[in-house]
Amino acid sequence: MGWFSGQSKAAKELERKRQQEKDEENAKRADDVCEEQKTPYQKKVDKPPNVLRVTVIRARDLPAVDKKLFGKGPASADPFPCMSVEGKSEKGSVKKKNLTPVWLERFELPCEDPDSVFSFEVMDHDNFGAADFMGCVKVKLATLKDERAHRNWHKLGNTSGEQDEHERGEVELCLRWCHDKARAYDLPKEFKTSEKAGTKAMPNELHVYLVRARDLEAMDSGLLGKASSDPIVVLDVMGTSFKSTQKKKELNPVWLESFSWAVEDDEAILEVVVEDYDLTGNDFMGRTSIPLKTLSDRKIHRQWHRLLGPKLKKGQKKQPVKKRGRIDLAARWVHNPKLVVPLPPELQASELHFDRPANEVQIFLVRAAGLPVMDRHLMSKGGSSDPVVTFSCCGEKATSSIKKKDLNPQWAEYHSLLVEEDDAELLVVVEDYDLMGNDFMGQLTIDIKSLEDRRVDRRWHVLRPKPTLAKKKEEEKKLGKLELAIRWKHNPERVIQLPEAFHHDDLLDQPANYLQICLVRARKLKIMDKSRLTSGGSSDPLVHFMIDGESVTSTTKKKELTTNLERVLRATY
Repeated sequence: MGWFSGQSKAAKELERKRQQEKDEENAKRADDVCEEQKTPYQKKVDKPPNVLRVTVIRARDLPAVDKKLFGKGPASADPFPCMSVEGKSEKGSVKKKNLTPVWLERFELPCEDPDSVFSFEVMDHDNFGAADFMGCVKVKLATLKDERAHRNWHKLGNTSGEQDEHERGEVELCLRWCHDKARAYDLPKEFKTSEKAGTKAMPNELHVYLVRARDLEAMDSGLLGKASSDPIVVLDVMGTSFKSTQKKKELNPVWLESFSWAVEDDEAILEVVVEDYDLTGNDFMGRTSIPLKTLSDRKIHRQWHRLLGPKLKKGQKKQPVKKRGRIDLAARWVHNPKLVVPLPPELQASELHFDRPANEVQIFLVRAAGLPVMDRHLMSKGGSSDPVVTFSCCGEKATSSIKKKDLNPQWAEYHSLLVEEDDAELLVVVEDYDLMGNDFMGQLTIDIKSLEDRRVDRRWHVLRPKPTLAKKKEEEKKLGKLELAIRWKHNPERVIQLPEAFHHDDLLDQPANYLQICLVRARKLKIMDKSRLTSGGSSDPLVHFMIDGESVTSTTKKKELTTNLERVLRATY
């Protein structure tokens, strides 16, 4: 028994000496410049840092957390390092019975957000239970943004990394936050394509590249394993939305998916919502938004966006702020010539009759954006509309085609109205088409006098509620916009010529003995036949002329409130 005991002591002594020699050798090496300090590195201005390189060198004055229950000898510890940033973690080796361990171990942790914090802990290894906490250091990545190697001694603090009354020793670390091409997620070609120099046309296409998310909230509790989520991202601009693919059981998903919208409105906002996919209905995880105004420089904007809680409805109490994770998005707003809707030939032709009074309003209905949802989905949230546009002025009316299930429709339709008075108003009404009667969506008015310069006026118009409904609540509600190109000009074809009988001037020296009447047209007639199923109605006008007992009657115009009669009527006396 003594022989075995002696051999055991000798073996232990030999192992101790070897370890001591190794520690002394490491201690000498620890004073040398570490590999990270030797590596030459040049900061890449256009490529942000994406990896934290950590060299754990050594520690000193660590607390002895393992007390001797039996036998003699000083208390000690079995320290090992563990570190984490942006959900990624690493562990170092265990140094047995050592309060001044030397590790000289190197680790790499992917991270990109300057708001992130690197957490480093020293733990005491235990064979029969959980590791015991010894000390913690926290370092903000923003302090490493120069991308140089930072080698320093850090005083270990409590679990929050803060100093208190306890002495926990120090740890020496070499940290460098830099760019690693192998870890970078490259952007697609639509982001790299440069616009032609001197391009002044307004941006009309939004490109968004959904890269990834991190530290998402676990929405599905794991019965047998770890809780997780099945994230999916919904991206919406003025009612036009796209969905990303679903990522199964992932709190740090990577998508690398592209989306694009045709959008010109600088008041538009990109709304991004992260949801946890579920067959019975997705659960909200977080949201963020990007106003297009912030992208007006047409440069690539890529950054980590903090996910916020749901938008509060009126009367709802504020919810406690909680961490919902972040999402990595790249966005660029550019001009795409292929998306430009050209003017029709009627509006491209120059005005040739400036010396004659304007008599026609030319209207080019281009498109609408951000129209309200009128037809709600029964089984899910959201919905759509079937917009149709009506133009009316001085009794004249024109109606566009119907665009089915579209909140951002494009018509590119030409219409014209006979308008001669400069004090008139053009009323433009957008409605949601319905077999049982259209629903009002929004309207706008344009003073004809504002078009007297006879130039083409092309711009976006904000849709308003009806004047009778323009209360505070209605004003707050956004009804969308309408893009129109309008011109008031003279059209010779619109001039109604008098009949031949009015041009005989050979009997001007003779006394008059008969009256000539040319009944040309009427407008804004009163509705006499009301519609039973819908609002509005019409009339069937005819005109009677009487003088000295003689009378003549015009033809009847069926269902007309504005009509050209163009008939010569004679009464002789």
